[in-house]
Amino acid sequence: MIHAITLTATGTVHDGGCRVLGLHVTPDDSAGTVVLEDGEGEAAVSRLEIHAAASGASHSVQIPGGGILFLHSVEATIQDVSAVTVFLDDLS
Repeated sequence: MIHAITLTATGTVHDGGCRVLGLHVTPDDSAGTVVLEDGEGEAAVSRLEIHAAASGASHSVQIPGGGILFLHSVEATIQDVSAVTVFLDDLS
């Protein structure tokens, strides 16, 4: 099942296996970054890093080929971003 999860601060997007299919990023007035990691803590593996321009204009990122596989969880670290919406396919 496809889900859309919006975060306005660093946190867990999804707990469990999934495929991330795309993102919609709304940056602040300064350049921002969104990093998606599989898992938590020292065992986390960085799967995607998006840099947003300082324009304040939102943009979407579509991930080809069925998305990026996350085996454990999707953890998002966002910096200078007002919001990020992650579109994913839950594998459970």
